[in-house]
Amino acid sequence: MTFSTNKKKGAPEGTPISEQDNGTTPERKSHAQMLFDRIRIGRENALCISNRDNREFRRLVAQANKSGDCIINNGFGYFRPGPDDEDEVRHYIQAELHRAQEIEDKAYAIKDAYYGRY
Repeated sequence: MTFSTNKKKGAPEGTPISEQDNGTTPERKSHAQMLFDRIRIGRENALCISNRDNREFRRLVAQANKSGDCIINNGFGYFRPGPDDEDEVRHYIQAELHRAQEIEDKAYAIKDAYYGRY
């Protein structure tokens, strides 16, 4: 990240240009994005978020995971697993696969019920 020596008014010294804001830019980071940027490595650094930021934050996490990142939620918070977190990763993958199967089962049940009537 490039740091600016020409800071905008109100930006702390050393603030990256991309993070500087003069109050008029529509590119201000959302609260969810700022939280996302705080996700660290290791379950001991898990980041808890409030329901207020949940939807956009989860969208950011899903997008990052689809792009090759590895961010999981162990029920206590979001983190990037480190080398000592293999059990957490296994549990997360198992839970996601189970959730996917439940959704598929429900979709087929709805399909059968609907088309069985009409």
